[in-house]
Amino acid sequence: MCQAPLYQQAFRWFREKYKLASHIKEQAKGKYSYEIKRWEDYSFSSIDVNSWEEAELDCLRKLIEIVEIKLKEDGKNS
Repeated sequence: MCQAPLYQQAFRWFREKYKLASHIKEQAKGKYSYEIKRWEDYSFSSIDVNSWEEAELDCLRKLIEIVEIKLKEDGKNS
């Protein structure tokens, strides 16, 4: 058994640590998407998915991808 953060805790961590704010929204009946914004300079929106949970999971995956890219770029610039 291992412990893992709740989605809410993970979203808060990305918001506080990397200034990446995100939210899930309903586009049309049965279709959801997410939006990620960095307060100054970054914005990303997803394509429609079929459930709120799928949008949350896709959003977390994209947040991880964004941070991995940022860390690699920062490492190259050091």
